[in-house]
Amino acid sequence: MSEAVPNILRTKRSADKIISLDAFSGGDILGEQMFLRMLCLERKRAERSCRRFVLMLLECDGLLKAHNDPQVLQRILQALANSTRETDIKGWYKEGSIIGVVFTEIGTAEGRAVAKALLTRITQVLCSTLGIEDINKIGLSFHVFPEDSSNHSGGSPNSPLYTDLAQELNKRS
Repeated sequence: MSEAVPNILRTKRSADKIISLDAFSGGDILGEQMFLRMLCLERKRAERSCRRFVLMLLECDGLLKAHNDPQVLQRILQALANSTRETDIKGWYKEGSIIGVVFTEIGTAEGRAVAKALLTRITQVLCSTLGIEDINKIGLSFHVFPEDSSNHSGGSPNSPLYTDLAQELNKRS
C-alpha cells in the first residue's frame, strides 16, 4: 500500500475481510480481494440471468494524498452509504485509492441512462459533503454490464469488469 494513504487505513487493512473504520457509522466496505471476488460473481450471475449491473469506480487517491486525513475518507464513505442501497456491494477496487460500488438489480432501463442517473445522484451527494477543490481531485467512472458485452466478448482483461481475467493472465506471464 502506498505511503500517502492515511495511517488509519494501514492499521485496518485486510485483503479478504471486511474493513471497518472506527468512526465510520455508514457501514463497512469490503477489502480489495473480497470486492473483486464479489464483482466476478456478480458478472457471472448477470451473464446467466441477463440482468444488468453498474460498476462505479471512485478514484480518491489524489484526495487522500492531498489531505492525509481519515476524516476525508469517512466523509466519502458516509456519502456513498447515504446514496446507495443496502444490496449494493461497496469495497476497495484498488486498496487505498479506488472505491468500487456494484449497483445490482438495475432493472430493464438502458444501462447508460442508469449510469447517468447514478452519476447525478453521487455527484450531488459528494458536492454536499466535500468542497469544490476536493471534488476536482476525485475521478468517477461507470461501467455497465452487459451493456457493452459485444465490446468485451470473451472478457477483455483491460476492462474493470474483468479483473479476474487480468489476474489469470498475470499469473501465466
